[in-house]
Order: sequence, then C-alpha cells, then structure tokens
Amino acid sequence: MRDDAALTFPAGFPNSLNEYGDPVNLKYPFDSKKRATNARVRFKQNATEYDKEKSKAIVHERIVRAELEYDIDPSFDESDPLDQLLPTDLKEQLQKS
Repeated sequence: MRDDAALTFPAGFPNSLNEYGDPVNLKYPFDSKKRATNARVRFKQNATEYDKEKSKAIVHERIVRAELEYDIDPSFDESDPLDQLLPTDLKEQLQKS
C-alpha cells in the first residue's frame, strides 16, 4: 500500500472496490462515464507513483475496461508505455476502434 493511500472510502465516491482503478489505494474511481474518462487521464499523469510495472498494468487495464463498459472509445497509442502494458486482447480491441 502506498503512503498516501486511503483507508476508508472517500466521501462522495464509490463504496465498492470494483469501482476503482486502484482498489488497494482507493484511487481512480470509475463509477460513472465522466469519472472513467477522468480516471485514465489522472492515472496517466500519476503512473510514475507506481514502482512496479505489473501494478501500473493492472490499474491501467481496469480503467480501460471500465471506459469500454461506458461505451467510451479509449484511444490506443503505440508509443505510450502504459498502453503497451495492456493485454494483447485489449490492445487488439482498441486498435480496431
């Protein structure tokens, strides 16, 4: 767990771990279309806070899958190191759209 991690659900945000890109630290909520879009933008800005590539990959994948559930057409940038961490099936899906 990160030093700045929340230990309780933040007021005004989801009360389900399934609605966070980072459920361990209660960061990057995606319980609405707007928050899903904002989660990816914020995560890309702050991904360097995560030391392990595996952690970055998990959070990024959760956020992108949430975007797809909200019918958001997430962009895929082959030169983006975070997008390169996505699983092959998800990369292919994003490249088709």
